[in-house]
Amino acid sequence: MLHKIIFCVVLVVCSVKSINAQIYAEGTILSDESEFVCNRSGPQCADDCTTLMLCAAESMTPFANVSCAKSTPSLPYCVSNTCSSTPGNCSSALPFRCTSAGVFPDPNDCRRYRHCNESNAESTAYICPLGFVFNSKINLCEFTKSSHHSSKICNTVDCSRKTNEVAEYKPNRAFFSFCFVDSDGVRETIMFKCENEEYEIYDVSKNMCTFNCKKSGYYQDPSNCENYYVCSPSSGGFKAEKIPCPTGYYFDGTKCTKDSSKCIPGSLMEDSTEE
Repeated sequence: MLHKIIFCVVLVVCSVKSINAQIYAEGTILSDESEFVCNRSGPQCADDCTTLMLCAAESMTPFANVSCAKSTPSLPYCVSNTCSSTPGNCSSALPFRCTSAGVFPDPNDCRRYRHCNESNAESTAYICPLGFVFNSKINLCEFTKSSHHSSKICNTVDCSRKTNEVAEYKPNRAFFSFCFVDSDGVRETIMFKCENEEYEIYDVSKNMCTFNCKKSGYYQDPSNCENYYVCSPSSGGFKAEKIPCPTGYYFDGTKCTKDSSKCIPGSLMEDSTEE
């Protein structure tokens, strides 16, 4: 593993790691979220949904800001990187809601992510260096070689055509969004994650988080070790069947037993003999 130290354009030292020719970095705390930050070269909308930023390459600070409301009163909103007469799907100016403790991708900006200490608390915002997007599967910023590569790692959530319903977060299905619209028509994209994000994914057909089989075998239920899952091949992937142990028994990775010593909430015991 190769470790390098570079200076970000915001004059903050960032640790950069090269793993198997892929470059990763840690984000830096965004102390002032009201500060306008560029993601790329060219015009782009700011988080206040009314300002059009003009951004130069390799700079996080816009060289000019255009107030849509002041410069073109008939086009007071900023939508799709231009001034517009309608507000569109702009919700990024609203405070991020922590729905549980942990690290969350920002649903409106692939360079940003959030640290939440607990539910209903304020989050700490982080931003990745230019050229990087947040990879929620490893909680690191990943250098993007192309827009196609970037979309596999991170996507913003489009709630423009959804009203009070769930939207998938395709780069990492352990996360999902709720497209909330209040009585005044104000839109907000609220991020959630499965309780056991390492082992579960959100199933839109069932409207709930389900166990994610990655290979055949027998697996302890990470939420309740009185149950276990049997994972078997199905339609090019795997399907999970949840099976309870008899009352007073616990699954130890191989069988149901009365020995509860291997019953560790949040862990994943598996039968390694099953391939």
